[in-house]
Amino acid sequence: MGKNYNITEVKLKGKSLIAITFYALQLASLSAYYLALLNHVDPEPVPSIGILKKALKK
Repeated sequence: MGKNYNITEVKLKGKSLIAITFYALQLASLSAYYLALLNHVDPEPVPSIGILKKALKK
């Protein structure tokens, strides 16, 4: 409490629900990536993605 945060509202673009959904996913992904870089955290290791990749190879 007591901290001030800047909030930015983003209007999602797209002509269909699926297009808007993919736009939101891409925006969230890029936001997470750049936030990790700004906080000096390696954005690459994602254990759940590694587990998913192994499961898909079977």
